[in-house]
Amino acid sequence: INKRAKPSEEQRPMVAIKDVLDQIYTKSPNADISYVFVRNANTATSQIVVYLATGKEVVDNGPRYLFSGVTGELEASSGEDWSASAQFYDSMTALHSGRLAEPLLRWLYFFCGVAGCAMIATGCIMWAKRLRERLKAEQKPSFGLKLVETLNLATLMGLPIATAAFFIANRLLPLGLAGRADKEILVFFLAWLAVLIIAVIGREKHHWRYCAWLNAAACLLVPVVNALTTDGNWITYLLTQQWALFGIDSAFICAGLLFLLQSKKIPSHKTATNKTKSNKNRLLKEQQG
Repeated sequence: INKRAKPSEEQRPMVAIKDVLDQIYTKSPNADISYVFVRNANTATSQIVVYLATGKEVVDNGPRYLFSGVTGELEASSGEDWSASAQFYDSMTALHSGRLAEPLLRWLYFFCGVAGCAMIATGCIMWAKRLRERLKAEQKPSFGLKLVETLNLATLMGLPIATAAFFIANRLLPLGLAGRADKEILVFFLAWLAVLIIAVIGREKHHWRYCAWLNAAACLLVPVVNALTTDGNWITYLLTQQWALFGIDSAFICAGLLFLLQSKKIPSHKTATNKTKSNKNRLLKEQQG
């Protein structure tokens, strides 16, 4: 529903939410409400949007109802009488996002997606590595190879840092900040830009190691910042069975530990330099022989 009312400074009391929900259940007694969203609360242009769950249907968006926050009158609705093309498009979106699936199937969606990303990432890294290994001692890497190596580091190591920065900004930015959502997105791209600058400066193995440390610190910082700025934490989410919040913290903790492991596996600058010199000497001997 895109019928958004403009913000108003005129203060008006809102209708009781029970009156709105009664209208929903009168129309659909078995309705399963997904969530309720309030716009421009306690003003003359306040709105209440009610989203119904899709259940096990292969659709991405269930019926939605827009009510006046002042009078409780139904102003608009959508998702009830869709055309065949709209239903087909929404079904394809549902299959892509997996929101229709049960938790076990959604986790399968997640791991399959991660596996696909890992396949692409390792392919890009191995391709650039093979090209560099084939360079002769006196031969300089081409612009294309440098570009691929830069994009590899900026994308594969920059996206996780940017994602962690986004969640940290979500917890640290003041709630009353104007355009708060846009500021969170800005933090995401600034963090990604910082890694891109690192990638442009250098793409050697020790730069990957530095970025692995940064990723580990950023990912492990997310649950810490969340615990310090809210009433919940990773342990309380487990005890109270808040699985969505527990899953997010767990994912960041696992990612942080994996990045720590990665930083240990990547050789230091000195080790990498000695290994590179050894490989070049070996290639020279093979060419002379």
